[in-house]
Amino acid sequence: MKQNTLPRPNKLPFSLTGRFFGPRVFSADQAFVAQRDGVWEIATGQKRVAFPSTVEALAFAPDNRLVLSGHNDNSVRLWDIATGRELRQFVGHTAPVHAVAFFPDSKRIVTGGYDKTLRLWETATGKLLVVKTNHTKEISSVGVFLEGQRIVTSAYDNTTRVWEGRSGKPLCVLDTKLIVPSALTFSPDGQRLVTTYYTCTVWDLRTGNLIKKIISEHNQYYAAAFSPDGKRLATTDQQGSVVLWDTETWQETLTLPTSDYVLSLTFTPDGQRLTAHYRDRKEQTWQAS
Repeated sequence: MKQNTLPRPNKLPFSLTGRFFGPRVFSADQAFVAQRDGVWEIATGQKRVAFPSTVEALAFAPDNRLVLSGHNDNSVRLWDIATGRELRQFVGHTAPVHAVAFFPDSKRIVTGGYDKTLRLWETATGKLLVVKTNHTKEISSVGVFLEGQRIVTSAYDNTTRVWEGRSGKPLCVLDTKLIVPSALTFSPDGQRLVTTYYTCTVWDLRTGNLIKKIISEHNQYYAAAFSPDGKRLATTDQQGSVVLWDTETWQETLTLPTSDYVLSLTFTPDGQRLTAHYRDRKEQTWQAS
């Protein structure tokens, strides 16, 4: 019988939230990669979970044992990586689900749908805990930060919203002004949020105020990443170059040429190297210090 194998798997974790290039997420321990066709074990190249073809959003649990998928059939599904089994479905969305995330303790999940709703669920039972309808158009991205104390969503109503993590209470609205963020990137201390699309915009999540707006000469930003110490921000735009910024002065410190459009960026834990990940599973690494 022919085995499923993953050619040339990447060796560094990265995640792209939202639907613009399709979901592709690495587990925190770098052992697995999840993409539209399933979950693959990086060391062996073997497929561990097979997804339905309708997958639009993916997230690994912090312990790397479970994976969550959002689907075009309006469902959210939880999978056991060791056995490949679907454990349960979370039923309630009335339109495709394009954003999913675990809380740090994995006891709850959060989902965002094209039905304009934010939903919090109990992982073990599938029980729906909270439904919020503040967004007026489809939700494209969701993230959990500050150890589960805050949730951030972005939607096609041109807003990014911050919510209290347990109750789902709305806390602040970031006016992205006719820009739909394709991805959300958090600073290591959880106090700043970067939204990327036509601009790369940095927000103070304690106040909801704009810190910095970086405008590309080439129309669109694809990805951003903070260094582990939060002192540098790496961005990449439609032209393909990667730029490093000092997050105190917001001056450019380094520009790196790339060979193609970059899906995401990853710093090594020591912050010394930066890797760009491309659509064809290739990657390019530079000295970033």
